[in-house]
Amino acid sequence: MGVLRHRVLPADTSRMKVRALLVVVFVLGVAAPGTGVAAPPSDEVHVSAYDNGFYDLFDPSLVRLARGGTVTFDFDGPSSHTATDGSGMDLYDSGVVPGGGPSFSYVFVAAGSYPVLCTLHPEMSANVFVPVGVWPPRGSPKDRFRVRWAAAVATPGSVYDVQSRRPDGAWRWWLRAVTSKTAIFRPDAGDGTYRFRARMREPGAGTSGWSPTDTIRVR
Repeated sequence: MGVLRHRVLPADTSRMKVRALLVVVFVLGVAAPGTGVAAPPSDEVHVSAYDNGFYDLFDPSLVRLARGGTVTFDFDGPSSHTATDGSGMDLYDSGVVPGGGPSFSYVFVAAGSYPVLCTLHPEMSANVFVPVGVWPPRGSPKDRFRVRWAAAVATPGSVYDVQSRRPDGAWRWWLRAVTSKTAIFRPDAGDGTYRFRARMREPGAGTSGWSPTDTIRVR
């Protein structure tokens, strides 16, 4: 997939209106983990950290990323900023980078929702949404479905949690504190729609939010 770059010039009010519309569309399709997402995730996304003298922004502030995808933070300034993990897991921290300084990249391995912060500007925030994936999307109660929640096995000190939502509508633990990246699911509640979500966690330290969901239809 191509690189997603979306920049906004705050002084251009017409472009600000377009950006606001794009954010609304993105929120409807992406920013509600547990409700599913529409657009396919990107393998690489560039996020600009900048300010215009009135406010400081990450742009885009909502990112949909594939498992194992890369977010590159471009420090366009003019002020200094950081790109810092807000999950409590200390996954990454760019340190203080001046405007025009070198970009900083991080690979998001596992499904989840990950807050991004600037330690210098509390009003700056972004979220990276990494969805879980299930294949095939439909089948019978006799079929087996592969659920993927990470691009790699968990590193020492971290684990993955996976929940499923059966046709009766209740979220239940399916796999908890596992280090594997995929598993086979067998429908156990008959016909209907099954949903899946996952998160990354470091016990005693922090956790991502739940990922956007993926679904299978069994009949």
